[in-house]
Amino acid sequence: GTTVGYPTATRNPEKLEVLRFQPNPAADYVRVYWANAPVGINRVRLYDQAGKSLMDEKFQQTGDWITVPLPRLPKGKYTLYVEKDGRTAGGTVVVMQTK
Repeated sequence: GTTVGYPTATRNPEKLEVLRFQPNPAADYVRVYWANAPVGINRVRLYDQAGKSLMDEKFQQTGDWITVPLPRLPKGKYTLYVEKDGRTAGGTVVVMQTK
């Protein structure tokens, strides 16, 4: 997987944590790894490279991994954030193809 942080894209850049993604490049879903993640309902946001919001949904996190379905996205790079209890983690997902 790929690990990338985007400290300039959040309100509290010094507090941004890094996500890992599998697979990356992805297609119709991506598994998101957030080390020591807060358990419970986490907010997941997905943006294209122009900053357009493509997803803002809540997912149940029971461990360090969240499986996030990706809508039919064109090939490219997308920024994904997970937020919970004042913590934010982010990274880049590369979409190569969709089914």
